Amino acid sequence: MQGITTPFNSGVNEGRITDLKLQKRIMTGHAGVPLHCHRVILMAMLRRCYG
Repeated sequence: MQGITTPFNSGVNEGRITDLKLQKRIMTGHAGVPLHCHRVILMAMLRRCYG
C-alpha cells in the first residue's frame, strides 16, 4: 500500500537488479569475478546510453 501512495518510484533500481541477476545466471560457472564485473559495468553503461 505504501508504494501506491508515495510519489517515488524504484523502477531504475529494479531494472539494474534484474540486469545483475541475469548476468549472474548467465555467467555462473563460466567466468571469474573480473569478467563478471566487466560485464555488469558494460551493461550499466549500455542502459544509461540507450535506456
